[in-house]
Amino acid sequence: MEPNSRIKKLDNDDVNYNNNVNSLQACKVSKEHKQASKLHNLGTRIPSDTSRRFHRFVFDKHGKINGVFAQEVTKALEFWMDYQQQTTSFTFLPSTPGRPRADKIDKLRRIAMNLKQLNSFPNINPITLVKTIDSILTPCDKRTSRSYLLYIKKLSKETIAFSGARPTFDVSKFVEKIQSDD
Repeated sequence: MEPNSRIKKLDNDDVNYNNNVNSLQACKVSKEHKQASKLHNLGTRIPSDTSRRFHRFVFDKHGKINGVFAQEVTKALEFWMDYQQQTTSFTFLPSTPGRPRADKIDKLRRIAMNLKQLNSFPNINPITLVKTIDSILTPCDKRTSRSYLLYIKKLSKETIAFSGARPTFDVSKFVEKIQSDD
């Protein structure tokens, strides 16, 4: 074997040995930190006023920025993703202009008729309002029921009760609006 090739072989062995050492060290580190989650850098640009507002929010909450900023960004992203999964549609309120669908108007008319038959009409407490809505919409999910409740509340006037009692809703405007849509 030539001396030059022998030196090259030793150099290669050194490189292989070093790689093995690095790999062993990496294995030890990863075993020690198995519970730690992997971190990723968000290299994205956001408007400066949004960034300032978020920095101010974190500072006001914790009194510092370093050490807690990444945690707050993570919490904000997780909250947003959880919220998005629960509400797949943003049109559950009648915030868009125009009339509700025909089937919804029919159900709202039936709810209005049931509310008019109550002894406490036009002042209805929230529990009775929810029960009336659920009796018409049975079976339905909570989101649909809440959609109808928010629509009725939007067209009603809330009256504040005294002495710690629950507020009531004056649903007369809601009933008039539904009956005038004929």
